[in-house]
Amino acid sequence: NGVPRAPALAAGERDRLRAAFPLEPGTVLLGAVGSLIERKGHHVLFEALASLEGRLAFHLAVAGEGERRAPLEALSAKLGLASRVTFLGHRDDAARWIGCLDLHVLASRLEGMPLCVLEAMAAGVPSVAFGIDGMDEVIEHGVNGLIAEPANARALAEAIVLGADTAKRRAMGEAARARYEEHFTLERMARGTEAVYEEALA
Repeated sequence: NGVPRAPALAAGERDRLRAAFPLEPGTVLLGAVGSLIERKGHHVLFEALASLEGRLAFHLAVAGEGERRAPLEALSAKLGLASRVTFLGHRDDAARWIGCLDLHVLASRLEGMPLCVLEAMAAGVPSVAFGIDGMDEVIEHGVNGLIAEPANARALAEAIVLGADTAKRRAMGEAARARYEEHFTLERMARGTEAVYEEALA
C-alpha cells in the first residue's frame, strides 16, 4: 500500500484544528480514524482510556461513522468518558486532520495494511496499535510507533501512556515520517507493483 503525501498544515492551522477540542495545557490529543464497526475495536480503546484516570490528561477525537456510533456514545458515557471523547462523524479531510494529533490509536482486531496508520506516518504522527497480522510491516515497535498485545485493553493503555511522552512521541513521529518516505509513498507502491509484473513477464 501507499498513500499520498500529507498536505502540509498552514501556519496556525494545526492550532485551529485543535481548538475544536477542550484541551487544557498538557492534554494529549489522541485520534482514532475508521468506520465505527465492531472489528475496529473502539470499545476496547474506550476501556483502555477509562483505566487511565489520574495517569494521563487526554482527549480522544473519533473520526468516522458507522452502525456502532450510538452504542459507542453510550459506552463512553457509561465509562465516564463523555467529556473526553468527541465523535466527529465522517470527515473528507481525515488525511489532513490527522496532522493535528499528538498520537494516533488503532484498536482493530483485523486489518490488512491500514491506510489510517500510513496516513498518520505521512503526517509525522506516531501510532499505537494492536499487534495484529501485518502491523509489524508498518510499525517498528518503539521506533516509529508502539504495538500492544491484541485485544488487551490494559496493554493498549500502557502503550498509550508510553507514547504520550512528549520527547518519545516526537522522536517516533520523525521516524514514522522517514519510514513512510522510504516504503509507503504512492510512487514507491507503483514502482513495487511494476517490478512484480516485470518479473512475472520476464
